[in-house]
Formats: sequence, C-alpha cells, structure tokens
Amino acid sequence: MYVGMAGLLVANAILRRSAIAVLPVAAFVLTIDRSQIRVEEDALAAEFGDDFERYCRSVPRWLDRRSVEFEG
Repeated sequence: MYVGMAGLLVANAILRRSAIAVLPVAAFVLTIDRSQIRVEEDALAAEFGDDFERYCRSVPRWLDRRSVEFEG
C-alpha cells in the first residue's frame, strides 16, 4: 500500500515535470518509514515473535532489488 502511494506521488511529479514535486515523495517515504511502519512492525513482532523476525530478514521493506532490475 505504501509503495503504491509513493508511486502515485512520483507519477504526480512526473506529470508536473517538476523537481520540486519530488519533495512530497521524499517526505512521505521518510515519514512512513520512520513512524507508521515502525509501529506496525513492533506490533507484529509482539504478536508473532521470532517468526516475524525471520520474515523481516527474508523480505525487503519497500522494494525487492529484483523488482527494479532490467533484463538486457
């Protein structure tokens, strides 16, 4: 969900052809990453313990490198 919201902000910046319009993207990602995601992860860690810790080590928080690699 957060990646999708960031994507919409990036699309807005591209459509506006404005470097300044990228600032909300950075602000959103930093705010969500440092506040909301941390709260959610703390709650999941309390609920699921070691299983959740293993899960976090096995998946990326935002984007998997493979999802942004290009063939060729």
